[in-house]
Amino acid sequence: MKHTLKQISSLMLVILISGCSVLTQSIPNSSTPLRVNATEVGKYWLVKNGTLDWSALLQNNNHKSSFTATFTINTDGHIEHLHLKRITGEFKIDEQMYVDFSKQIFIATRANHRR
Repeated sequence: MKHTLKQISSLMLVILISGCSVLTQSIPNSSTPLRVNATEVGKYWLVKNGTLDWSALLQNNNHKSSFTATFTINTDGHIEHLHLKRITGEFKIDEQMYVDFSKQIFIATRANHRR
């Protein structure tokens, strides 16, 4: 009987340790990008400095220009694949503007980690 109780105790300890290690593992990242619009992005990412700064793209451009921007935020919170489309007016952009805008960093929210 003592031998059986010792085996059961050992088995319970192994199950308990295994259960704890599963609970501490992080949730795997989704490999497919999630497409969100400007009002939904805050559910998954926060801008590290508070607000997204568009001034890098707007410098030297007049107020009668407009564009639509799309970009990807990678798992490290960095901007990738910035594309501007539907450009109207005399809007001009150079490579340095893309580089400066892409320096902004995002922080993942809890909803992003659960995904």
